[in-house]
This record gives sequence, structure tokens and C-alpha cells, in this order.
Amino acid sequence: MSFRYRRLLALITTTALSLSAAEGQTLSLKPFKDDLFAYPAALSTGDNGAYTVLDYHEMRDINQRDEVPEKRVRAQYTDPGVRKVQQDLMLKTDAGDIRHVAVGRTEGASIIVLYLHGQGGSRKQGVDDFTFGGNFNR
Repeated sequence: MSFRYRRLLALITTTALSLSAAEGQTLSLKPFKDDLFAYPAALSTGDNGAYTVLDYHEMRDINQRDEVPEKRVRAQYTDPGVRKVQQDLMLKTDAGDIRHVAVGRTEGASIIVLYLHGQGGSRKQGVDDFTFGGNFNR
């Protein structure tokens, strides 16, 4: 395991432990276009609100937001200004290179959001502002 990979793993572990140790404090992302992306009804919650299952309907949450189905969201759902702080990066490890995209500060960040994709997806999917009803617009 390379030094850089161990350092990244240690950072993620430390951050996770710090967040779980901070009783009574909740770290959350600021709302973005909340009038358009407001949470639907909560179906269930657990762990004092840390785990929430939300109502999801593909027609409402994706398809009706699209100008071109599954290809292009309507303009009001996105803000391309975030791209000025987006970087395509690569972490070199003994196991191989790990390409990733960072949005915002990479040093001293207060939160890290990981997008894990399944088969047929890619690292770029998590920063594609124009598909999936604009749901990935940060």
C-alpha cells in the first residue's frame, strides 16, 4: 500500500471518527435550489435522523425535470458556475492510478462526498449536471 493511499485512508478514517464523535452536532450540506429539489415525504428515519428513507418517484424526481429524457435537464435545475472549482485529478497507488473529480477546495475541506457508481457508470457521472434530472448538480 503506497504512502499516498495510506494517507488518504487515514484522512477518511479520521474524518469519519471525528464526525461520529461529535455528539449533538450534525454536518450537512447547504440547500441548493431547495424550491426545486425540496425533500419529498420521509418514509422512515433512524439513528436520530442520521438515516432517512425518502419517497422516490422516477417520473417526478427525474423524468419531468428533463428537456430531453435521460440526456438533458431543463436549465432551471442546474448552475454551471460550479465548474470553475472542479478539477480532474489522479491519485497514484501501487495498485494503479485512481482517477477522480474534486469540486471545491481539496485542502482543508470540511466534508468529502464520495460518488460510488455501479456497472455502466463512471466517475464523471457524479459531476454531470445535465442528466438524472439535475440531481447531481452540486
